[in-house]
Amino acid sequence: MSEFSVEECRKHCPNYANSATGQWLELALKEIERLRGVKAKQNEPAIRDKRKPPVFDLNDVGQDEGDVEEALALAEEIEDLAGQLPEEGEDFAISVSEKAADIAANIEAHGRVTDAQYTAMENMLDGLQRWFHD
Repeated sequence: MSEFSVEECRKHCPNYANSATGQWLELALKEIERLRGVKAKQNEPAIRDKRKPPVFDLNDVGQDEGDVEEALALAEEIEDLAGQLPEEGEDFAISVSEKAADIAANIEAHGRVTDAQYTAMENMLDGLQRWFHD
């Protein structure tokens, strides 16, 4: 396959861009040029050894067993309240209940709860409680 650019096509066929085929061809040529650039980057020597190792922020991980117990109690409260929602909130209740159960299972499996997990369950409980207020 011979190599040519969008500019060469425009130069040799000035009216091709006015046709549907020409517009398609121009898009295809631009994509080919984009992919050539991607392939060139993939062939560059790796600089991984110059990169810094990833940094993990462990401040988001709750290590207190009380936090785990509180989170699991929150998951139970979500489950109980989800069962009390009126029929029009049934889909929401099921969704929230399943998500809370998944988070609780993860907490039990790992023996810790992150701030993000706890906050998510607090927000779920808040969303359920809103169904009971005017």
